[in-house]
Amino acid sequence: MSLLDSFTIEKGKKVQVLEEKPYVLSLDILGSNFNFDYYNPRYLTTIREIEKTGRTAQLEPDLATVTRITGWSTTEHVRYLDEEKDDVSKGIPFLRVQNVRPFKIDLEFAETKYITKEAHNLLKTSQIKSGDVVLTITGFGGVGNACVLPEGFRECNASQEVVRIRTKGKLSSYYLAAFLNSALGRHQLWKLQSGSSRPRTLIRNVRRIKIVLPKNDDVERQVVNKAKQIESETKQAEDRIYSYQSQLSGFIAQKLGFNVTPAEWVYFDATIAERFDVKYYDPKISEYYVAMQAKSKEQGFTCLALGDLVTIPKKPETNSSGKIIKYYRWNPKEPSPNGKFAPDSVFKHIRISDVDYRFCEIVSFSEYLGREAPSRARVTLREGDVITAISGSATGTERHKTAIVSIEFDNTIATTGFTKFEIKKNDEGKQKISPYYLIALLRSNFVLRDIKRRTRGATIPSINEEHDLLSIMVPLVSPEEQKIIAKKAYELIHLSKDEIKKLEDTQSSMIQEITRQILS
Repeated sequence: MSLLDSFTIEKGKKVQVLEEKPYVLSLDILGSNFNFDYYNPRYLTTIREIEKTGRTAQLEPDLATVTRITGWSTTEHVRYLDEEKDDVSKGIPFLRVQNVRPFKIDLEFAETKYITKEAHNLLKTSQIKSGDVVLTITGFGGVGNACVLPEGFRECNASQEVVRIRTKGKLSSYYLAAFLNSALGRHQLWKLQSGSSRPRTLIRNVRRIKIVLPKNDDVERQVVNKAKQIESETKQAEDRIYSYQSQLSGFIAQKLGFNVTPAEWVYFDATIAERFDVKYYDPKISEYYVAMQAKSKEQGFTCLALGDLVTIPKKPETNSSGKIIKYYRWNPKEPSPNGKFAPDSVFKHIRISDVDYRFCEIVSFSEYLGREAPSRARVTLREGDVITAISGSATGTERHKTAIVSIEFDNTIATTGFTKFEIKKNDEGKQKISPYYLIALLRSNFVLRDIKRRTRGATIPSINEEHDLLSIMVPLVSPEEQKIIAKKAYELIHLSKDEIKKLEDTQSSMIQEITRQILS
């Protein structure tokens, strides 16, 4: 019996290419490849369906050329422009895995880097122009995202996480992108991917992808139109999401009347400076604070340090090796303090990438045995906790990760890249602020800008919890005003969440329709 025959579907049952089912792999059929994805029955079923059409061609050399930037070229020529010092409008977008999503180049929500025109001219093999297909080949949820650089879009360059596919004119770029985004393309890539911490596939695997050719011109036209429809609806939905996020960011400052216009950067005398990073002396923060204090007398609210409203619980200590964490990781020879997270028990771990900043929720997790837990897994989460990121490239930006912990993630463990807040109580025993008012503060433009200026570190920016984060000045309004602001924050966050859910459902149904059209 061949490997494919061992996964034959029962007769009379319709093949569901997109269906996902758990499977058990017998060691008897293992060959030289020990990657379980290689034997995934879903992927093998998809490949059989592709072969049954009798209308396949290999991506390269039959239909396109596939190129990507080389690692040494990136190291030698790429210097990212600094958004605070350089004019990025004159730079060239440098696409990374987070910038490429199905049917969409994302320069708004993702953290976009820019390079100089000179570097762009040197990196010729990775230059991307209108009509090129861009495909991601690495990252969680990132392997297999494809989109077309649309007409009129600015010229781009790309990192080694992304490949450029330039068609030879035999197929539309939109047809090719639609195929790659469907299960027909993704399953071929996922079958050959490797790596658990950061999945990736090799460029040679991309070149070997079998493309199902359209049965006739009408089928190709239908697929292209559907792909362009997804592209258009994605842009419209994300424009609305961006509007909700902008409203949330500026709501408190506008409502309380201390929103200020952008200010120019200033130079400082290094002989008297407390810190030597220029961004720490951002003049707009001073303007915000002056305007906030002036309006506080006029509108009757109080200006306080964030530390007057919340505290940060102390994290558990590690042992001398830094590997065994009290209460979360134990020496297998010792009993656990409460039996909950024993060495052989599984627990959920929350990383920074597991939070969706757009609607302030945890959306995914990883599972570890107690004895194998990462050394940074030290923040206990309970339902209703508010957490915010204190390290990572998005710290202090519009993509800063903040979330309210839902019941699904009660009693989970987060990385120390997050800090958890405990809201202080007043003399009456009530919380000084509500969780959603705290969320509104942490998502406000003036707080984010202050977090950004206080970060340290060029490669992985981070902010000190006690000294810097809790020192940020925020407005404390009356309970009635808090309810109004918290309600508005809740509404905008859930409008974003609903929009994202509708977009995902629309994309899913359209991609399934594309799959049926291609296989017709």
